[in-house]
Amino acid sequence: MMKVTKPIRRTFLFLSILALMNFAFVNCGVFDPPKSSSSKDDESSCTMAPVHLRSPTTIDQVTELINALPKPLSIPCLIENLPTPLKVFAVNSNFSAQPAEGADSPRIFIINGKLVLSVVPAGIGKDLLEYGQFINSTESVKAELKFPLEEQIALSQPYDHIKSGSGTSCRFCHTSERSINGFGGEAFASSIMRPSFFQRQTSARLRTLAQNCDKANDPYRCEMLNSVFVRGRAQDADLP
Repeated sequence: MMKVTKPIRRTFLFLSILALMNFAFVNCGVFDPPKSSSSKDDESSCTMAPVHLRSPTTIDQVTELINALPKPLSIPCLIENLPTPLKVFAVNSNFSAQPAEGADSPRIFIINGKLVLSVVPAGIGKDLLEYGQFINSTESVKAELKFPLEEQIALSQPYDHIKSGSGTSCRFCHTSERSINGFGGEAFASSIMRPSFFQRQTSARLRTLAQNCDKANDPYRCEMLNSVFVRGRAQDADLP
């Protein structure tokens, strides 16, 4: 039997180390680290506006945010630019120009300070953003826009959209309408109508609906629900 000398052992060890290093170098790209377990519903294709524009508390600040975003602009992409977790009050109420389409497609109020945005994921009002700016405990200034928006808008457009005669179309439900100054268009304040707490739909239930939504057959509704309850991480809150 041949005796292995120390120089031969050292040479063998050296060659073994070189072989291992070469294997590691050649195959370093083969192993992929575990991917995030987040679902596609957690990912957004929407462009984000500058941070200082993304927490509007007035009607005019919503217009500034809209004009900072690329067009065409959808309601879900506008929602995704709002501060999270979203504070919401969702309600199954059809007594509105923007009625709910049932408990699974409620009217959703998104609250940021004295500003309240209102959307629905389905039905005749699904293309409308209705919003109000509270000026006291009983009155708010109303505004509305139809989406998608294809271009920049004037500060006056949200107010002009609801103009009717000498006031707004809101006055038929929201009483005691009066002209008010200090806004980017011809604005009117009127009474607040609060939705029934007994028709409220919880964020937890609606989040589950969003996660199980059939995107192939109901893409817009699913996108709206996901923008609010999944990506927006909505939490139940009370209206001002």
